[in-house]
Formats: sequence, C-alpha cells, structure tokens
Amino acid sequence: MFYSRFKKDLLKAKSRIAFAGLQIAHTSLGKIEYTIFGEGLPVLWVHGIVGGADQARITSQPLITKGFQIIAVSRFGYIGSPLPKEATPSAQADLYNALLDELKITEVSVVGFSSGGPSSIQFALKYPERCTSLTLLSAAVPPYKKPNAVSSFFATQFFKSDFLVWSLVNYFPSIMMRMMGVPKSIQKKLSDNDRNWLTKTMSSFLPVSLRVKGILNDMRVTNPDMNKGYPFNELAVQTFIIHAVDDPLPSFTAAKKLADQIPHSKFLIVGNGGHLHLGHQPMISTLISSFIIKTHTARSLQSMNISQQVVPKQ
Repeated sequence: MFYSRFKKDLLKAKSRIAFAGLQIAHTSLGKIEYTIFGEGLPVLWVHGIVGGADQARITSQPLITKGFQIIAVSRFGYIGSPLPKEATPSAQADLYNALLDELKITEVSVVGFSSGGPSSIQFALKYPERCTSLTLLSAAVPPYKKPNAVSSFFATQFFKSDFLVWSLVNYFPSIMMRMMGVPKSIQKKLSDNDRNWLTKTMSSFLPVSLRVKGILNDMRVTNPDMNKGYPFNELAVQTFIIHAVDDPLPSFTAAKKLADQIPHSKFLIVGNGGHLHLGHQPMISTLISSFIIKTHTARSLQSMNISQQVVPKQ
C-alpha cells in the first residue's frame, strides 16, 4: 500500500505538469520552457531551487495579486529547459532576453526568488532597458559556499530519487520544511492557509527527478557565481529586496550588505517567517504589487516626457 500510494502520487504529479500549460520557446539562443497566465502588467517570474514553470501558479499565488501577466520560466535543467554547457546566470539572463524577443514583449518587471536571484540580477544589469523593476525575494547572496564532493554526491542521490523526496514530503514534512528554510519555531505557529500552501508547494516538487539537473547546477554554478563579484553599484534598475531576519538559507546580513551596494534599492526587513516569509505573505504581496505598478508608471511617464521633447530649430 505504501509503494502504491507513491506511484499514485507520482502519476498525479506528472498529470499536473502535463496540464500546467507549459510551452517551449525555440529562441535564437536555444530552448526555454515557460508558461503565461493572468492579465495586466507583464512580470517575469523566476523560480528558486527545486522549482520550475509548472509550479508558478502555486508559488506566485500568495505573493503577487491579480492584475499582472505572469511569464514563468523553467531555468536551466528544470523540467523542459535543457542544461547547456555554459549554464551560468549571465547565459540564463541572455535566454530571458531572447524569450521576450520571441514573445514580442518589450519590457517586464522581474521577480526572482532564492536561486532565481543571480540570473534576475544579471538580466537587470545586462538589459536595463527591458527591466522596469527588480524584486529579490530571499535571493541568493554572496558569499555562497560551494558544496564539497561528499555533499554533492549525497545531494545528487537524494534529488534523483522521487521516492525519497515523496517520503519526506508525506511522512517527515517537518524535515522537508526545514530544507525549504522554514525554522521549527515558524512551523509551530503556521496558520491553516500557510500549512495548506506549504503542502501544495512541497507536493509540486514531484517529479523531482525532472529537476535534478537544475538543482545541482544551482548548487555548483548558479549560486557560487555570485562570489565572482557582481557590479551591484552599476544596477540602474529600481530594486526591492525582501529578506527575513531568521532566514536560515541566504544570510540576512549579507542581503543587507548587498542592498547597500545597489543605488536604487529599498530593503524590507521581515522580522520572522523564514525563507518563505510565512505569516507575512499578504503584506508582502501588497508591497510587491504596489512597487511594480509604481515603477512601471514612473518609467512610462519618463518615456512619454522624452518622446514629447521638441528640439528647437537652429
């Protein structure tokens, strides 16, 4: 019965992906998987580790209100997006740009979560004309400790196994929550809504075997890439950084230091809630939505003023 339930849940997970509205864009730089839903201002939704475009309706739901068109991508190695030889955040940002070309979308607001942070930052650095704003949620920060050979081996074996991940989700959810950056102190105080959302999110990890290449790339390439020293002081895009004091994954102190280096940034300190800001999501959703609308309006007015300037006759 135990194994039978696993097979049934795995089949359900594969069915969920099949009906998630995923598409493959064949861009000038290669393939990338994505899905689009909602109406309104376009938002590029960049997932974290153990993510994928298939999860976007679940993960974005408590953090961004209606009134936006979500363009959710699967980063390198996740689900239907291949893992190229050079799977760096910079190369990923170039692929985002190529995707927007393919979709004929001029500009977007970017929201990057956790390991989605490095490529979101690179996109804002390389393509500021297409990035109306940048929001970083519990984003990866330097310095990032690259896993050693032993840790990498065990991570590979664990994330290759749908059965192991399924077992943790269903029989040891507290351990899985801690892996997701939810401290024990927060787990004890979860509301019914937060608990239900967490259960859906953890179930959406399956099949994790379709994400393992991306997970390992995040651990070995994506997050360590920030140790190279990004030119944060050159970020010309309005940036909103949200980080919890008790986040056990990316360091709060390092996130604050990063915010201090970005010229046009504001830093929201969340007192608790861990990596997922549990207990504060409605407030954060309102602030993110307001930030995106405000920065988009300001940019539109600036463009309008520039276009209306008349060069005097000589």
